[in-house]
Amino acid sequence: MRPQAIITLGYSDDVPEERSLLPIENITFFNRYGMKIEKLHIVLRDYSVEWERQGNMLKSKLKKASNKIKEGINKIIKKK
Repeated sequence: MRPQAIITLGYSDDVPEERSLLPIENITFFNRYGMKIEKLHIVLRDYSVEWERQGNMLKSKLKKASNKIKEGINKIIKKK
């Protein structure tokens, strides 16, 4: 009788090289070659990226508004 298959169990002693993968944005196209998707995270339904972007934009707008309010208050205080 001859063995038909050999199944190995366990972990290898060798440590494999780390693979360098291209980002999905660099290899994904829409409808034809060269048509890139600008907001791939939305297509993949990863809305956390969009929420973070919107949050950062809101944060900067609130900071600008806060500075304008402080300047206005300082002007009023100086007039008195």
